[in-house]
Amino acid sequence: MTRLASEMDADHTGESTGHPRRYSLEWSSALSPEGARVLARMADLASRGKRTLCRLVRTHIGLLRETGAVLLVSTLIIGIFTPSIMRWCLLGDYPIHAGLAVDMFHRHNRMISYFLYHLLLMTAHGILVFVKPLTADPREVAKYAQYAWSLPDACVLVITTMVVVQGVILYRVVRQALDTVAAWAASGLAVLLTLALMVITAISYLLPLDHQHYLGYITATVYHNPTVVVLKPLALLLFMQMVQLLRQSSPVRPAQVVWLWLLTIVSTLAKPSYAICLFPVVILILIDLLRKRQEAKVKALLAGFVLPMILLLCWQYLVTFSGNGADGGGGFRWAPLMLHAVSGDLLPKFLLSVLFPLCVYAAFFSAARRDVALNLSWMVFGVSAVYMYGFVESGARMMHFNLGWGAQVSLFLLYVSSVVFLIRQRAGREAPAPLLRFRPLLCWLVFALHVYSGVCWWWVEYVQMRWGV
Repeated sequence: MTRLASEMDADHTGESTGHPRRYSLEWSSALSPEGARVLARMADLASRGKRTLCRLVRTHIGLLRETGAVLLVSTLIIGIFTPSIMRWCLLGDYPIHAGLAVDMFHRHNRMISYFLYHLLLMTAHGILVFVKPLTADPREVAKYAQYAWSLPDACVLVITTMVVVQGVILYRVVRQALDTVAAWAASGLAVLLTLALMVITAISYLLPLDHQHYLGYITATVYHNPTVVVLKPLALLLFMQMVQLLRQSSPVRPAQVVWLWLLTIVSTLAKPSYAICLFPVVILILIDLLRKRQEAKVKALLAGFVLPMILLLCWQYLVTFSGNGADGGGGFRWAPLMLHAVSGDLLPKFLLSVLFPLCVYAAFFSAARRDVALNLSWMVFGVSAVYMYGFVESGARMMHFNLGWGAQVSLFLLYVSSVVFLIRQRAGREAPAPLLRFRPLLCWLVFALHVYSGVCWWWVEYVQMRWGV
């Protein structure tokens, strides 16, 4: 047998001839020991990678879910509100405040006591100048007759950012209240409730009688004033920090005092409307804490809220009413219902403004009277209602309705705290009577009426571009 024939026979039979194998006449169904070991190592590595990936996904699935929910909320808010903000920046109070911003930061001939929005506006404009030139329509520039150049792009950027920030904070507040619900269901419900709270307002069911969505009601959602839009997320953060401080039984940390101090200053510089409503309530809380000998909380409230508030409010009063401010002169005076008598039906409209929080408090009275957030929001709203209906500014600022902004922001926080409180209640928790099990459903139905009116109000404000009616 020749060498080539012997090698072919050896390949066919699997025997070795001592020469390197060149080819095989048929594929073997069995792997070599080396190939089996390599394949086993590859399978082991793939199994380890799969287990590691599953472990990472299981560990971070909550983070991924919440990040997606926050991105969804932000995207929906931008899609719903930004197109109309681009139109509103030329109407309502936006051109007025843009003119004040230019006078204060560009011309340096006027001082504003609540300048946070104006500072953000000019900062955004400075950024946009470097990003792209502002190409405003000449007709838009003409509407900004107070100054020589237009700021609509910067206005849209600032207001959209603050609206998104408000939505993200609302989502986190509602999501924490839904901690007993299944994770994915809780995230979905939190998104829906966040969008509802973004548009909620008074139940305007007297519309067929007087054709008014705004006048006479306390409207928790305001679109035509930029400083209120900037204030709302800051007031929400301040309210949450105050509630956390009052609820906790552990020692107060210095970081909490610093955070409270910062929120107090920033929210007051945005607009003092909510701070002046919160201030009397905090004084009453301090008296109660002194009676209970809780010195740590007393010191925290004094350092983080009371002292900076006194200094800021005194400075703002001097700037606003000394004659050197934006309007100059004037003050406050007692004039019950002076600016509201023209609206008519004030009592029904007031009740329709607070119907949902009122139903929640009445339906769960035993639990509601012990809830810190709910009672704090009610007390602040009560003070704001006294300001709104009882006092007016004198002088040129009388018709500006500035004492009504605090009631609107306070009512918004009352809606939020009522929603959070209602989420944490269970049917029949306080009493086994079958009729009482329908209390949450009744409250949610009233909440739906508020949301429906809010959607109608959004249509009037953003689509028909009508305000103050």
